[in-house]
Amino acid sequence: MVDLGDAAEEACIASHLIDKWYWIGAKQDAAATTPSDGWRWTTGEPLTYTHWSQGGNPPPDPDDFDGNEDGVENCAWVNGPGGRSDRGWEDAGCNNPEPGVICEL
Repeated sequence: MVDLGDAAEEACIASHLIDKWYWIGAKQDAAATTPSDGWRWTTGEPLTYTHWSQGGNPPPDPDDFDGNEDGVENCAWVNGPGGRSDRGWEDAGCNNPEPGVICEL
């Protein structure tokens, strides 16, 4: 999956999105103690650029669904045109079959 290194790279990819959500290569370490702890790219590199959505519950994302770290939402997707209006990232359960996938070659 894609690693988004900066706003320009994200904007380039976002211009091609047509659906609601797309998985990106961000994953949270199992040992995280808060919703915002321990996020890395699937390559193992830490996230040096982020664009979390401001629409979490409670805002902003990552929120692990309820604001408490309980391992429920350990993967991330980017919002496409049909998703949240800020087009930011959301943390989500890794087994959610709905989003598309953005691959990096």
